[in-house]
Amino acid sequence: MKRNLDHLPEGKRAELAHVVKVVREGFAFATTRRTQPHLRAATLLKIILFGSYGAP
Repeated sequence: MKRNLDHLPEGKRAELAHVVKVVREGFAFATTRRTQPHLRAATLLKIILFGSYGAP
């Protein structure tokens, strides 16, 4: 499994970086609003890319 995005054009890498940023910010916003401490301590472990951008 590839762990980098070097095989993608620069424009697609920038687009995916933006998507990752939005997902992380949304996750952080959602977890801080939880009422139970164990839910507020949740962490985002992976963002998995699949489909036509996932492999060359």
